[in-house]
Amino acid sequence: MYDEIYGAVGLLTLRSAAVERSLDALCWVLRNRRRDQFETSGKPLTDILSALGKLASNEGEPLQTELLSIRARVNELKESRNHVIHGLWTGRDKPETWTVTRAMRRNPIPQAKEFTVDSVSVLAESYAEVLDRIIELKLPL
Repeated sequence: MYDEIYGAVGLLTLRSAAVERSLDALCWVLRNRRRDQFETSGKPLTDILSALGKLASNEGEPLQTELLSIRARVNELKESRNHVIHGLWTGRDKPETWTVTRAMRRNPIPQAKEFTVDSVSVLAESYAEVLDRIIELKLPL
């Protein structure tokens, strides 16, 4: 690996962590507005997304739709993010491409995917866009 890919993976790691923390904080705000009994701090992202779905069902439009859309987008991104961050990286014939192999709980046979600096950077940018959407949410008082 070389510096550019380290930077791209690091940026993805930081941005996805910021999204996860922001979703946790968002759940806290939504929960406390309605005095619901949800605890997400320290929970895995899957639990946070589940809680967000439940909390969104208590909200009116257009907030409910936006919360569910954010939840769906993070669900779309997290598998590739997990592959990049938790997988085993090996080189390929092309110096700018890496094979990342990862076994998952639901499928213990290792799955290989190819990544480049650009594909990891696009994934990191997608997380930045999600974070912007969370920040720009209009929560009613």
